[in-house]
Amino acid sequence: VVVHEVIKPRLPVYRIQPLLGFPQVKWGLQDNQVWIGLPVSVSMHNDNFMEVDVYSLVFDMFYMDEEGSLLHLADISDHNQATSTAKGTKNNTTAKPEVLWQIPSRSNFTINDSLFMSMETTVFWNLILNPRFYASLWKGSGSFWLPTTGVAHVKAITKGKAGVPATLKIVCDNFIENMIVQGLSCILHDAGAGWSNISEASLSMRRHATTKLKANADGAVLYDGKVIENPKR
Repeated sequence: VVVHEVIKPRLPVYRIQPLLGFPQVKWGLQDNQVWIGLPVSVSMHNDNFMEVDVYSLVFDMFYMDEEGSLLHLADISDHNQATSTAKGTKNNTTAKPEVLWQIPSRSNFTINDSLFMSMETTVFWNLILNPRFYASLWKGSGSFWLPTTGVAHVKAITKGKAGVPATLKIVCDNFIENMIVQGLSCILHDAGAGWSNISEASLSMRRHATTKLKANADGAVLYDGKVIENPKR
C-alpha cells in the first residue's frame, strides 16, 4: 500500500510567496553559476493518507517562444542542493541531507524557507524582448503563466514506519501574480522506487520540456496535447 501511494501520489496544489529579507548568494563550483537564495513562504495541502517527507527538490522554469516551444529560463533548488553545489560536492544516491519538509497527511502545510535560483541570462533577455510575453502580461492584467518541470526525492511515512524512498518527476502549470507563484495543476510524469541522481533526472526533464512540450496561446503547458488539469478528488 505504501509503495502504491508513493508511486501514485495525489500531487498537491502549492503556493509560493516571497518574504521580506536579504537574498543569499552562492557560487556553484560545479556549474559555475551564481545561485540567489530568496526567502519564501511555501504552503500546500497534502491530500494523501500519509506524511510525505521531502529531502531534495530541483525545478526548471520555462517560458514559451513565439512558436509556443518552451525555453529554459532558470533552475530552482532547495538550500541543501545549492549548498552542495557551492561546496563542490557531488550529488549521489547514498549520502542524503536532512529532511527539508515534513508534510503531514490530510493536512495543510506551511513553511518559511529559502529557494535558490540560477537564471539563464541569454534566455532572460530573450524573454524581455519577446512580444508574446507582454501580450500575456496585458491579457492577464500583469500576471502570466510560467510552466515548470521538477524532480523530488521523497519518503512516505505511515503509522510511524520507515519511509519508502522514491523519485518523483512532475510537470506543472504555474500562474504568477504580484510575485506570488500559484501552482495551478501538476501531473506525475514518472516515478520510481529509490533515489536516482537528481541532477541527471532534472536534465532529462528539461530535455523533455524543450523537445516534447508546447504551450498554448496563454502560455499554459500542453502535455500530450492537452492543458494539464488536476484530477478531481
